Amino acid sequence: MSRIMLFLLPAVLPLLLYIVSFIYSNRKALRYGNKQPKFFSKDLFKAFITAMVIALICFCIFIFTNFYYQTDGLYIPAKIVNGELVKGHNN
Repeated sequence: MSRIMLFLLPAVLPLLLYIVSFIYSNRKALRYGNKQPKFFSKDLFKAFITAMVIALICFCIFIFTNFYYQTDGLYIPAKIVNGELVKGHNN
């Protein structure tokens, strides 16, 4: 779930904000009788580029933090020693 939020949400969020902004400006133009904006404009391209840049930044952060916090992968499971529980841990 966290990977979906890490990769999908940053890529989709600017585009969703653009769609909401377009709907708002379209309704405002209809209300006041102004010219309606076009959906495919330079603003959509800017929103797409922004989404890709944010997704790339989040991807880089994920890669660097994954390497930083990576362990050896050696896990010692919990066991009972002299009647006491010794918790499992990474070595």
